[in-house]
Amino acid sequence: MLIGGGDALPFRTCTLPVSPGSIEPGGIFIVSVHCSSAGAPQWGFNADTVKMTAHSLHGTEQYEGKFNVMLQVKENFSRMTEKQRRNAPVIEVSTDKVDFETCAPNEPVSRIFTITNRGKDVLRLRRLFVPEGEGITATSDRDELKKGQSATVSVTLDTSARANSVVNTLLTIIANDPYTPQTQLRLVGIVK
Repeated sequence: MLIGGGDALPFRTCTLPVSPGSIEPGGIFIVSVHCSSAGAPQWGFNADTVKMTAHSLHGTEQYEGKFNVMLQVKENFSRMTEKQRRNAPVIEVSTDKVDFETCAPNEPVSRIFTITNRGKDVLRLRRLFVPEGEGITATSDRDELKKGQSATVSVTLDTSARANSVVNTLLTIIANDPYTPQTQLRLVGIVK
């Protein structure tokens, strides 16, 4: 049986070598996934589904299967010198919870909070992430903050995009602060 890889992953630098290239009926093969985070579309969690197609040697039969590939992209701070660490950016978030309170259905609700750089070097906001299916988006008015600067983050709940009435999820902020590279805020509320 001949084995071939499926769709391309969104990670531009992933390869999927299959070994061996052909197997006997009932045989076992190995698919190795090798990714370079430089080609990942975003910081933090990335996922995709790979489709595999197997053809019989005579081309008379075809089998298909799928498997999930996940990649966590994190910044490597291990090579920072002591001086770089002393001058590093320091993230400060004005709250640890965003409360949408009680919201009416089919009406978007927004809340704001601030992120401030309390360090010396530039703070880069890599990603604001809320799990899919929550009907919540988060945007910042700036991605880079110099020493002492603040950014305003707007969090919007689209009540029409929710499957249930209880809001209880996390907003993850990924930044280049070596001591706090990920900050999580609880998002809560009730839609009724």
